[in-house]
Amino acid sequence: MAGMRAYANFLAACCVLAQASLAMAAGDPCCRPPDAISAAAARQGVLQMAEAIRADLAKDGPAAWLRYFADGPAFFMAADGKLQFADVEAAKHFMPGFAAGVAHLELVWGEIRIDVLTPEMAMMAAPYSESFTAKTGAKSAFHGYFTGLAVRTPGGWKLRDLHWSSDNTAPAGG
Repeated sequence: MAGMRAYANFLAACCVLAQASLAMAAGDPCCRPPDAISAAAARQGVLQMAEAIRADLAKDGPAAWLRYFADGPAFFMAADGKLQFADVEAAKHFMPGFAAGVAHLELVWGEIRIDVLTPEMAMMAAPYSESFTAKTGAKSAFHGYFTGLAVRTPGGWKLRDLHWSSDNTAPAGG
């Protein structure tokens, strides 16, 4: 099962890279290859976004995620091979009800990998641990691997095309 997840993640990454390659070949200005300076700036921007996500989730709870989702028709999020949000509007609709039941949320990123595709797009990948404390006091923990396309927007770096793979063999509650 883990091999199938890895293969599915590999195929998803290949699709994103193929899409970026086609856009570059078509001369799309947002898809020009990065020079060393713009690649370093993009890498730093994505790392700063990842740290801000971690801090904002701890401070503001799950609703903070919406600040980091790309606001456009291209956004989607999948988890363990299933589409969770087909677009950002679905995430916006879901989040208030979910956030209302969460007293505390903590996200810890492992070593973050960033592959800069263009000065405006980068693949981000990292192991993660996420723990929730519900307002009822119940605790849940998830561990796995995250992949997503980060895009530079006028409002800063945002996430698009997300996938969360969870280690379903971990014991519930931590």
